[in-house]
Amino acid sequence: MQDTPLFPEIEAYHQEDLPVSDGHTIHFKIFGHPQGVPVLFLHGGPGSGCNPQHARLFHPKRYQLIQVDQRGAGHSRPQGCLLGNNLSALVNDLIQLRHHIGIKEWLIYGGSWGATLALEYAKQEHEWISGLLLRAPFLARSEDLSWFTDTSGVANKLPAAYAKLRHDLGLMTKGSVINRLYQILCNGQSDNELLYKTALAWDSWEAAVMGVPVPIYETEMQLRVARIDRKRIHVHYCKHGFFLGDQGVLPGLNALRHLKVSILHAVGDQVCRYSGSETLSNALADCELKSIDNTNHSLDSAKMQLEMQRLLDSLTSD
Repeated sequence: MQDTPLFPEIEAYHQEDLPVSDGHTIHFKIFGHPQGVPVLFLHGGPGSGCNPQHARLFHPKRYQLIQVDQRGAGHSRPQGCLLGNNLSALVNDLIQLRHHIGIKEWLIYGGSWGATLALEYAKQEHEWISGLLLRAPFLARSEDLSWFTDTSGVANKLPAAYAKLRHDLGLMTKGSVINRLYQILCNGQSDNELLYKTALAWDSWEAAVMGVPVPIYETEMQLRVARIDRKRIHVHYCKHGFFLGDQGVLPGLNALRHLKVSILHAVGDQVCRYSGSETLSNALADCELKSIDNTNHSLDSAKMQLEMQRLLDSLTSD
C-alpha cells in the first residue's frame, strides 16, 4: 500500500451519454485500465453527481473504474429533472449500463446514499456482482431521515444551526422541514432567489452536521442552478421515503447472502450513524465492518481513504 492515499490525476479513457427511460440520459466515465478489475462507483446525495477526483483512490493499472451520474445529477440530463426519477429507475439504469458496457462481473462501491443504491441494485443483480464496498451507508429507514431533519435527532446536538435552518425556511415554531423544502424546491416555485437561498440553507445544515465550513453565497448563475438542482433531487427522494418502506434497505438482504461485503464507517459520523452499519452488518451473511476513529461523514481524510483502499484490495484479491 502506498504512503499517500491518492494516485496521480488521470483522465477518463472513455465517456458517454446513455439514453435510458422517461427522457433521461445518464452520463458515465471510465478510468484506469481497460482490462482491470471492474468497479462501479455510486455517488451520494441523492443528486450529488460524481467527482472525477475520486478516481484517484483507485490504482489506475489494477482497476477499471466506472463512474455514473445518476438521473438528473452531474452531467446527466435533463439536469435536476424529477420525472421518472426514483429508486427503481436508478436500479434499472445500472442494469442497462452493465449490458451496454459489456461487464460480466463488477464490484460495487457506494458511499452514503450510494450505498443505499448499491444494496438495492445488488438485490436485483447479485449474480453479476463480485462484492460490495460500502462507506458510511445510509439505510434509508424513516428513523434515519428523522434523525437528520427532526427536532428529536441530531438537532439536539446543534440547536443553533437547526434554529437557523428553520428560520431560513420560514418555520419558526412548527412544521416539517422536508415538507417545507419540498414545497419550495419541487412544486414549480419560480422565484430563483428563494430557490437558491432554500437550497443553500439545506446545504448549510448538512455542513453543520458534518462539522465542515458552511458553503458560501454564490453569485455565478451556473453554480446557483447546480445547487438548486442537487437539492431538488435530494428533497424529492426524502419526501418519498427514498421510494422504500419504513425499514429502508433492510428487507430482502437475504438475496445477498452469497456476496462478500465490506463496510467502512466513522464512529462519530452524525449524518449516517455508525449504529446503522452495525445493524446492516448483523443482517448480512458475509460482512466485515471496519470502524474509523473519525467524526466526519466525508471521504476526505487520508485515514478513511487508505482504509477504503485496503478493503477494496482485499475484496478484489484472488
